Amino acid sequence: MSFLFDSFEGWKKHCETKNVSLVQAVVEYEIKQKGRTEEKIWETLGHAWEV
Repeated sequence: MSFLFDSFEGWKKHCETKNVSLVQAVVEYEIKQKGRTEEKIWETLGHAWEV
């Protein structure tokens, strides 16, 4: 996955094709495209949730 989808339908189709959850697909995207670790992704989400 080397691009950001234009709509939720794109994400949905990708998830169905790859048999992964939306969460898994988004985390995978962040790791591959933005160079973040899974730990950092969840840390950032936790902080955003608190705000």
